Amino acid sequence: KEIDGVIGIAYNVSHLRKAEKKLAENEQQYRTLIEESPLGVLVIQQGYCKFANPSFLSIFGFKDLKEIYNRQSAEFLAPEVREKLTERLFRREKGENLVSSYETSCIKKNGTIFPAHVDARRIIYNEKPSVMLYFRDITEVKKISEERDQLIEQLQLSQKLESLGIVAGGVAHDFNNLLVGIM
Repeated sequence: KEIDGVIGIAYNVSHLRKAEKKLAENEQQYRTLIEESPLGVLVIQQGYCKFANPSFLSIFGFKDLKEIYNRQSAEFLAPEVREKLTERLFRREKGENLVSSYETSCIKKNGTIFPAHVDARRIIYNEKPSVMLYFRDITEVKKISEERDQLIEQLQLSQKLESLGIVAGGVAHDFNNLLVGIM
């Protein structure tokens, strides 16, 4: 049998290709921002780790995301703050407006406890309410602050001793003048 005709439908999909390209570029930009951030980023859903960037892994002493995926987030907190902060994370995930920036004690993979500054934000991750945490190890900051406080204390002590020396010198001079008059 012979073909009498052909019916065809054509769509211009160039705008879809441009949108896909732009979406891929945006995804790469945001991925770079998170993966290159010096802050440790952790995403928690219902108390379990769902994402961490390389800085988080480095700060806490892990090599691979697989080591922490689906672990309880409380495992990264020092024992003395676990209960309080875990309860705060659940409340934040439910939408409560809580303090979002604070210092706390965290624990590394090897068991070392260290001070950290944490910023917490409620987000939607994989279509579910979640909490994104930004961690910064402040061990060096604390150490420098303690050294500064010690130096200030030493400076104040030396100023007190200097003042005492001036007063003692003045008293000795006056006393010497009185002795000269007596002699």
